[in-house]
Amino acid sequence: MHPADAIRAPVFAVPRRLLGWTLLATGVVFLLLQIWRPYYFLTDDNLSVGLPFLTELGRHLKSGQSPFYSDFLFGGHYNLLRDANYFSWSPVNFAVSLLADTPGRFAMLDLLALLDLMLAAAGFVLLASTIRAELALRVSDGRLLFLTLSFVFSTFILTTGASWVNFLGNQAVLPWLALGLWQTTWRRSIGLLTLFSLYEVLDGQSATTISNGLILSLFALLLCAHRRSLHPLGCWIAANVLTLAIISPILLPALGGFMHSPRGAGISVELLHRFAMPALLFPTSFLFGNYFEMAAYFGHIQSSTFLLFPRLPTLLACAAAWCVFPLVCQRRCWTQLEGGCAALIVLLVLMVIRPIAITQVMAHVPILRSMRWPFREILQLLFFFHLLLVIRPWAGSTVFQNRLACFSLALFALPLLFTPALTLNPLTEDRAALLSGRADRFWTAVKAQLRPGDEIATVIPDALWQKALGEIPYAMTGTADFPAYFQVRCISGYSQTAPTDQLALATPPYFWFGAYSPDQVPLITKDRPNLRILIVTHFNPLKLSLLPPNRNGRIVDLTPLTQ
Repeated sequence: MHPADAIRAPVFAVPRRLLGWTLLATGVVFLLLQIWRPYYFLTDDNLSVGLPFLTELGRHLKSGQSPFYSDFLFGGHYNLLRDANYFSWSPVNFAVSLLADTPGRFAMLDLLALLDLMLAAAGFVLLASTIRAELALRVSDGRLLFLTLSFVFSTFILTTGASWVNFLGNQAVLPWLALGLWQTTWRRSIGLLTLFSLYEVLDGQSATTISNGLILSLFALLLCAHRRSLHPLGCWIAANVLTLAIISPILLPALGGFMHSPRGAGISVELLHRFAMPALLFPTSFLFGNYFEMAAYFGHIQSSTFLLFPRLPTLLACAAAWCVFPLVCQRRCWTQLEGGCAALIVLLVLMVIRPIAITQVMAHVPILRSMRWPFREILQLLFFFHLLLVIRPWAGSTVFQNRLACFSLALFALPLLFTPALTLNPLTEDRAALLSGRADRFWTAVKAQLRPGDEIATVIPDALWQKALGEIPYAMTGTADFPAYFQVRCISGYSQTAPTDQLALATPPYFWFGAYSPDQVPLITKDRPNLRILIVTHFNPLKLSLLPPNRNGRIVDLTPLTQ
């Protein structure tokens, strides 16, 4: 199709029946996830950070308080607007947070996930259908549905979404932003781009929002070359300027706080390279990833070198993975648009495996030098891979194409029938303590031991932590962000982007989840007369005690309260 003919194409060329089937199928798969593991998205940071954040947000809204401050983390009155780790201020988050302290409180993260997954599915099928109509491609509705579900529910999404639900916000807007760039009128293009850029800033993960912006800038240039017009790039620039102008009142404090955080200064070249995916593991993970999860489960393999990223072979698996072979083996020449998408995919693959030369470049680029995990690049890689499968359909037998899709889907799905639900950190002990009500009963009893104005700090010996790794109930020890959930003031919290100029103490916690070591006790108790030390002496079974202020008084044994 000639670029000029695209002007006469419909804006959203998607059959209503296809859109309906897509949303229905997305809802059914989401329901299956809930059967696989109730509250599927309540693990890892979603549980230890997201649940406390949404709970305190909802409490503040109901009581008429400012939602931008935490009463219980980092010594209280902590400015959440300056911490990029808590930058989730979409109207949907506000609405869902009202379920705090209701029977639906544990479903808040899953409701947010459902919305983003539905948005991603609708956006991708709209984008794919519009491209199919404009380029007159021979792609069936069934294939578009398959590619949409493959993009929406790849193993990466199942794993990282269960760990950090705001990644789903970034996933949801990718097809909508691409659709905005695809539009041929200024009003439609800028309108879509601005709307979903705002949604991504308010709902997505901050670093991924920046990363998406960079890769979509390249996609805009590709469309400029394809259409021989600067229209896509002009709309992209205009929409970003408009978005920044609208969002600046809350964006500027977050940027200022990030620059005052340890992560804002960047991480070392060694760390940037350590979390790269080995090059030989990449194709294996892509084609057979879920079988490694099954092998680890039945082989009782729990080694961190096998199960944790970047050694996690599961992460790249997707239902459409095997459709890559007819994609690259076709004899017909590549069009400029197809070749450009393929080049973006190659660039993203390099960013995932991170050869040392790329790592050294990243270490000297602002923002990029702070991105330890290549999860953002994996998300974008999956999007452009599925987009390329739409743009460059196989011209051969439709029967073979459908059989290959079924084969690829079977290879993806069958191992999942024999493995537990996926996540980077299931926090099994915390889920059990929270869902059973045991953690609520424990903290109700502990708060009876505290006086008005008391603060807590958790102390754990390093040797004990190393021995019990993987069996630690953070909710029961007052670490991570659980103090905000249980309404106990704590001098620390869990944030990688906490601005150092607003922390209660100059002494940072020894552990990443907010606990201190015994050697730090003299430093954190100095000049803090209301500080109560919660010291952990054993895990599994959990044994802990509450020290009196300034160590004057009776030590309270909290162990009986943990049952």
